[in-house]
Amino acid sequence: GDAQATLLLLLRRRTMLLAAHLAAQAHTHGGLGPGPGPWAHEPAELHSLSSAALDEAAERLSRELPHRYCFLVAKDGAVVHESYSANSSETLYSMDSAMKLGTAALIGIAHADGTLDLDAPLAEYGLEPTADWGPYWPLVTTRHLLSMVSGLGQKPPGTAFAYDSGSHLQELIWLLEHVTREASVHWATRRLAIPLGVPNMFAGQTESAHVHAGGDNRLPCSAMLRLREVF
Repeated sequence: GDAQATLLLLLRRRTMLLAAHLAAQAHTHGGLGPGPGPWAHEPAELHSLSSAALDEAAERLSRELPHRYCFLVAKDGAVVHESYSANSSETLYSMDSAMKLGTAALIGIAHADGTLDLDAPLAEYGLEPTADWGPYWPLVTTRHLLSMVSGLGQKPPGTAFAYDSGSHLQELIWLLEHVTREASVHWATRRLAIPLGVPNMFAGQTESAHVHAGGDNRLPCSAMLRLREVF
C-alpha cells in the first residue's frame, strides 16, 4: 500500500548515503569486509544460527523465487551457508543497481581520505557538469546525489526524491576522477576491489576506464557478498 511505497522510497533515499558513511568508517578503522584472502567457511551453529533452518530457507527460495539462483549467508566475517539452485559459484550475474553500494563505498573512501566534502557543491571543485542541471548546478552536492535528492535539474536540490541511475548520478564519478586525478576504474580497483578480494570487480563494465555509478558490473554471488560485508 501507500505506507510500503513510502518506506521503499525512504530506504532508497538513504541507502547510498548510509553506505558511504559506513565505508568511510570501515576504511578508517582498517577493515574492508573479509579482506583479500579466501572466505572462512564455518558451521552456522558456531554463530548462533541453524544449518537446518538455512537449508530449509534455501530450498524455499529456490522453489518460490526460481530466478534467484544463489543464497549465501555470512555472519561474524564467515560464510555459514552457500548454496546454488542453478549455475555455479563461478557464474557471473548482472549486479544492476546493487552496485550503487560500490559507488557509495568509493565516495566513502575518498571522504575518509579528506579529498572531498559531502556538503560542498560540485561546482566549487571546478567540475563542469555533464548532465542537464538547468539553473541548479551551483547547488548540487555529493550528499544530494547519494541521497537521491539532487532534483535532476528539474527541482532545487534537497527538495524532492528522484531515483536515478544515469548521467546525473554519474557526476559522482566525474567528481571522484577530478579530485583523485586518476581514471576511476584504476583508482577503484586499487582502493576498493583489490583490498576487498575482488580484483576484477570493474572488469566487466561496458566502459573500461570509468566506473558506472548506476551499476554495470557482472560478478559472482560470493563477490557481491564481500561488498555487502563492508556495510
